[in-house]
Amino acid sequence: MSVTATFNTAFTLTVSKAGAGTGVVTSNPLGIDCGSTCAAPYTSGTVVTLTAQASAGAVFTGWSGACSGQATTCTVTINAATSVTARFDATFTLAVLKSGAGTGVVTSSPPGIDCGSTCAAPYTSGTVVALTAQASAGAVFSGWSGACSGQARTCTVTINAATSVTATFDIVFSLNVVKFGIGSGVVTSNPPGIDCGSACAWNFLSDTVVTLTAQPSPGSVFMGWGEDCSGSGAATTCTVTMSALRNVRAQFDPIFWTLTTTVNGKGYLRSIPAFIDCPGACSGQLASGTTVTLTATAGSGYLFDAWTGCAGTGPVCTVTMDAAHTVTATFAAAQTLTISRTGTGTGTVTSSDGAIDCGTDCSEVYPRNRVVTLTATPTNGATFLGWGGACKGLSPTCTLTMNGNRTAEAKFKR
Repeated sequence: MSVTATFNTAFTLTVSKAGAGTGVVTSNPLGIDCGSTCAAPYTSGTVVTLTAQASAGAVFTGWSGACSGQATTCTVTINAATSVTARFDATFTLAVLKSGAGTGVVTSSPPGIDCGSTCAAPYTSGTVVALTAQASAGAVFSGWSGACSGQARTCTVTINAATSVTATFDIVFSLNVVKFGIGSGVVTSNPPGIDCGSACAWNFLSDTVVTLTAQPSPGSVFMGWGEDCSGSGAATTCTVTMSALRNVRAQFDPIFWTLTTTVNGKGYLRSIPAFIDCPGACSGQLASGTTVTLTATAGSGYLFDAWTGCAGTGPVCTVTMDAAHTVTATFAAAQTLTISRTGTGTGTVTSSDGAIDCGTDCSEVYPRNRVVTLTATPTNGATFLGWGGACKGLSPTCTLTMNGNRTAEAKFKR
């Protein structure tokens, strides 16, 4: 009888643990339970599967040595003395709380928090977590407290211990301002937000007391508030408490000024825009800034003489309604000035206002009491001898007052 003995070579598999956390590594086939037994002999060629199990408050973060990767199991073939290291790191819980009357969601990067539903998650010590707040409809994110601070929607926190962050969401209500009337102006708010002008709606936190101020444009006047705004008459400020959606109306209308006209003498006035027909309709109100054109028409036997209170030198004048205005048109009785030329010489007679040019135009009608200056000029070698009629003297100029019909004679000698 013969007996054969077979001897196989054995090698030691040694497991080490690293990191600030704790855990256990076990093997299949049995031998390693590290925990306590962290080295065991295995016959050459044995394939050993190692499994890492982190303790509470720790996380398995990976293998090194004869194993690699972050999966919780690894396999190693024993052909020599073999060493494997399992790393366990400490974890800490990041907890997110939400406060305020509004609603919203907080999410994290790297993932873990989706609060919403998942408001706490473990992170390896040293992890930098970015939290982002997103308010729901009808709410606003008001800010962070705890390990985060400020009002930016995103904050970052480094996890080195159990950490708590609070996100506050508040309810907001919209304030809408509508301007009406045919004037213009601006409505602003304190706290800021409304600048209507352009920004006529804004969301304010629930229960915020908002003061609105109305500022009319030049030429307009603020007439008052409507709907949800408190304030009496034309007070330019009002307050509203944002406990619900608020709608406010602000009325601006043009400033109206009175134009009053009078007529001295025989004649009448009409206006563009058409509201003056004086005598008769001699006054009216117009929006500030309106330009009014007045036309004076003399009655029979009268001439337009002058304006008072209106810019114009002829029978048409304009006035801009930037205040109350009074305008008077004066008409004077018509007086005729007739020029004659006598003698053996030739010459011309002209008036300083250009109405007389005798030569050809030797008669003109003037308003009563108008002062007229005449000038006699001899021609073709003639000599001026002097005046006759309403003009006297040898000077070639004569000044007379039209307080009646007048005739002036200019004498020329060859």
